Amino acid sequence: MVDDGRGGDPKIDVDKTYEAKESHMSWDYAELSKSAKNAGGPSSFVGMLLGIGLTAGVALGSTFVLAVQKMMKYKEEAAADTVESSNDKKEIEE
Repeated sequence: MVDDGRGGDPKIDVDKTYEAKESHMSWDYAELSKSAKNAGGPSSFVGMLLGIGLTAGVALGSTFVLAVQKMMKYKEEAAADTVESSNDKKEIEE
């Protein structure tokens, strides 16, 4: 419980919060550097990562659209079956 002097909540230990964030962002800089070198330099490496992200986004978006289309088709068919069975019941009653 440390007051950091910034007017924040004195119940929050800023040092522990920083340590927690830092532990989640541990990067192997040697491995990143090696990957960037193999990709042709840092800018090529970043471009490659952006391309991979874009491709993954397009694939995910396409999958979502197809799933929604199938769901809509299923609901339309279910609604048509309901109307059909309702009409069949009316014919039987008559």
